[in-house]
Amino acid sequence: MSTARLLVAVVSAAALAGCAAPSGGTAFDVNGATISTRAVDQAATDCAKLVGSTHDKIREQIATMYLQGLIAQQVAATDKVAISAGEKTAVVSSQNLGQLMDGSACQAAVETWLNIAVLQQKIGAQKLLADAQKLTIQVNPIYGPFQASNLSLPGGSGSLSGVGSGAPLP
Repeated sequence: MSTARLLVAVVSAAALAGCAAPSGGTAFDVNGATISTRAVDQAATDCAKLVGSTHDKIREQIATMYLQGLIAQQVAATDKVAISAGEKTAVVSSQNLGQLMDGSACQAAVETWLNIAVLQQKIGAQKLLADAQKLTIQVNPIYGPFQASNLSLPGGSGSLSGVGSGAPLP
């Protein structure tokens, strides 16, 4: 791909995300809170081992989990809604996610994702989506354009309504 085409692709992806893309090793920036590309990649590697998959097959799903969780953290902070460890533990139990809570980078991704699972139960999907639209969300172009309508990335879950109804990994 030529440099000019690459530049057009990067600028287009950033425009679709609604704002400038984060730089360097930052995967996502939501109102100043960030997740690194290294964290996404390590979680994808660790989670793939735990579920018998490969890094490449689940990377976008892990990225979406991290992004949704980060968005939920910021919405909860803005709306002054507490998310307790007990509420997260209940989701882990109800979704049979215990195998992913092994102290690895996979657990960090799941724990971040649990924020959206709990917050959606507390305030509902419509309010969560509406409040998320008020945030400044920047997505590194390597993950594709952010889809504000369902708070996902192209390879992610694609459904906010399904966040609390199924395990976050295959």
